[in-house]
Amino acid sequence: MRDALLVLTVLAATAAGLWAWRRLHYPSFWLALGFPLAALFVRTSWRRVALGCGLTKKRQRWWFTTVPGAIASTGLVKVRRRFQRVAVDTKPFMWLPLPTRNGWRVTLHTLEGQTPGDYADAAERLAHSWGVHAVRVSSDKPGRVRLSVTVRDPLVKVEELPPSTELLKVTVGRLETGGPWVIDFKTVPHWINAGATQSGKSNLANALIVGLAPQPVALVGFDLKGGVEFTPYAPRLSALATTRAESVTLLEDLVGLMLDRMGLCRQAGARNIWQLPPAIRPVPVVVLVDELAELYLMADKSEKDEIAKTSTALLRVAQLGRAFGIYLFCCGQRIGSDLGPGVTSLRAQCSGRICHRVNDPETATMTLGDLDPAALVSARAIAAETPGVAIVASHRRDPLYAAYVLVLATGLRRGELLGLRWQDVDLDNAEMTIAWQLQRVRGQLHHRETKTEASDAVLPLIDVCVTALKGRREDRERSRRAAGNEWIENGLVFTTRTGRPIEPRNFNRSFAKAIEHAKVRSIPVHATRKTCASLLVALDVHPRIAMQILRHSQIAVTMNIYSEVSSEATRNALRRLGEQLF
Repeated sequence: MRDALLVLTVLAATAAGLWAWRRLHYPSFWLALGFPLAALFVRTSWRRVALGCGLTKKRQRWWFTTVPGAIASTGLVKVRRRFQRVAVDTKPFMWLPLPTRNGWRVTLHTLEGQTPGDYADAAERLAHSWGVHAVRVSSDKPGRVRLSVTVRDPLVKVEELPPSTELLKVTVGRLETGGPWVIDFKTVPHWINAGATQSGKSNLANALIVGLAPQPVALVGFDLKGGVEFTPYAPRLSALATTRAESVTLLEDLVGLMLDRMGLCRQAGARNIWQLPPAIRPVPVVVLVDELAELYLMADKSEKDEIAKTSTALLRVAQLGRAFGIYLFCCGQRIGSDLGPGVTSLRAQCSGRICHRVNDPETATMTLGDLDPAALVSARAIAAETPGVAIVASHRRDPLYAAYVLVLATGLRRGELLGLRWQDVDLDNAEMTIAWQLQRVRGQLHHRETKTEASDAVLPLIDVCVTALKGRREDRERSRRAAGNEWIENGLVFTTRTGRPIEPRNFNRSFAKAIEHAKVRSIPVHATRKTCASLLVALDVHPRIAMQILRHSQIAVTMNIYSEVSSEATRNALRRLGEQLF
């Protein structure tokens, strides 16, 4: 009896110690005890999990099989074993799992005919089979997929995050992967933050102010709740408007400030304030608007002129402010066309979207529908008991965004794009040299010089290309820090997450997915050169200039494209579009 009591005491003390260890310092508990057990379970159960999730393939293998023979006089069947080829369920090869802070990651070798999409479709089944919170699928090399497994929901308990030390970057929370949620105004200059009452949108604006307060940034507030949200921060704000009348005056001041900075950049020969010398560079301005709809609601016709001035000034700031260091963060319960055409135009300029819990599906559609239609279901599923949970979408979320911009704006060939080196890109002077290409020949990747002297050319870069490449450079630095010792430095602009060259076929797949997401007519990558040429035709660019941009070796090739002259209706449409944009 005494021995049994001693055993029970030891077991109870061990269980209590493990419980306290897990609760007080989960990372060490997970690495020392939780992960080894999980890795053992994953490895031993992989065959039946893969079979149950439909990830196995039938393969012919040599195997001993039982073959019935003749019936003996006793009535028994004589059984023989024969060595022959039979169909066997084969599982994808799994490497050893590696621990992460919130789970583990493991690399799989795909079987014949499988794509990463097959594993993405089975992600939910895998999560239920392993009893984990979520399984996410990625691929950075042909024939391989990476499963990133999150054991528990990192959003249940959000620990305090260290503030960002970089200018115009604020850590406001955590992502569903457990990583920090960072709002970067240099990468995504303008944001829309939509959500119902008590959904957490005002708390997000407050967190943004707190994060920006220590930085050398001017903060301008528009608090149309009468000042109840932003008044506590009045000593830190450079200006605060609490009524629409005050907002009109303050917006006019912002437009005037923007015009002054425009003149300063013009005199210095700079495209934006970040190209100015630090001694004369003006302080960036972050404009925060709470209850955006109050700027557009009209009680009677006497307010029409006031609303028109507000709408025009805010739209001008959104269209031109980025280059001159003025950024927008607009909050509202409903941001849609029912408030007028000015809101629709403003929304089109805001590439960053945040959607909290909403009262109606239309609000989620207006916020996320044009950027990420797949996120609408998740946005509508946010419960009222989870304030602060939101869906985030951005135009710049694709790591190959800059590549898509370059092929459309400059007509780069696929090999030239993937072979582009950072030493051939001059962002300060907004130009790049096309001298190298990346191609797969006889099963091997070759990085070599371009095929003709005409292909070797210096191309000027328009602003959208410069901005996209700067964003790509920041993404590359983040990937390099995350990869650590696995990073392979080769100087290429476009690489995988570990620095390796991108497979040309993988880029084709990514381009096709981007087209599908944008819901436009599908074209191959090489056809974007014709798209670029067609735009040059429509804009009446001289054939010789187009020949230099497209790097054709003969003018006849360019003239064949120029024989497809656009219609007058297309010209008029482009002219009207230009008038609206500039």
